[in-house]
Amino acid sequence: MNRTILEDYTEVPYLGLRLSNNISWARYICNLSSKLSQKLGVLKGEDKVPKEMLNNVYKTIIQPHIDYCITVWGYVPYVHIDNIQRIQCRAARLVSGVFDYTYLDQVICRLIYMTTGACRKGMHQWSA
Repeated sequence: MNRTILEDYTEVPYLGLRLSNNISWARYICNLSSKLSQKLGVLKGEDKVPKEMLNNVYKTIIQPHIDYCITVWGYVPYVHIDNIQRIQCRAARLVSGVFDYTYLDQVICRLIYMTTGACRKGMHQWSA
């Protein structure tokens, strides 16, 4: 149009996501992991806060970042999903006060958190 030269971008921010020209979500997942790790600080060191309140803090501050556009980025390789899942497990341990790794699946179920793997399986069911 009007002989305007368009610039070539390798990455563009769009609605909170970073769209790249090679369709890789690695940088977005890295940024999300960093953001979530920082937000876990809200849950740390809060021994006197009731578990229900910590659970509400998790569901209002951390979980929405995981859920946002998961239908778009949820198909990334499991390596990236595992990073997010580790952060979610760390949050579940902080909220529940259970630091025994053998019961982690039970803790997540008790807190009614949907794991990123379960979200991914759910996406396969929705798309079928």
